[in-house]
Amino acid sequence: MKTRGQIVSLDYVISLILIMLAIGLLLNFFELQAVNAKEAQLENELKSIAQGATRLALASPDIACILTNNADTKDIGVLPNCIPSEPGRLTKEKLGIPAWFGCAIMPAGIFTGTGCLDETPDDVENYYSMTRKILVKNGAPDVNKLALEKCVNSVNCPLADANLTIAVWRQ
Repeated sequence: MKTRGQIVSLDYVISLILIMLAIGLLLNFFELQAVNAKEAQLENELKSIAQGATRLALASPDIACILTNNADTKDIGVLPNCIPSEPGRLTKEKLGIPAWFGCAIMPAGIFTGTGCLDETPDDVENYYSMTRKILVKNGAPDVNKLALEKCVNSVNCPLADANLTIAVWRQ
């Protein structure tokens, strides 16, 4: 009498199922890691652009107030954290925000003609925003030393306090 060997044993089937399950779990793990890395990259990119835009808004000679001597004849330097409220002073280009990113600058009543929206849209899922306390100068961008001394002494200060918020998202 001939005996035949069993081609597929139960042990073989169980081990094959376990190996396939382990491969599936590993693939799922690596996919999750890839998604997390992409989300972190997007968050870092948004954060970097928002921080750069905020730095430029607060200290760029093209945007910030210019400090002059009392005769308004000589520029002493840039007055950080002071922004004139004239239209077009804060623009998307001056803030260094790339064209493929959306932006919002708030409060909308102070800064107009910026190329950015007045508020963050509701349909935007991933955005990064930064808020900084600033001084706002109505009219010309020049602030003389005497006006600055008045502000330091809290007497008839021509500069108003405001919160500047810049929000950035990928379009």
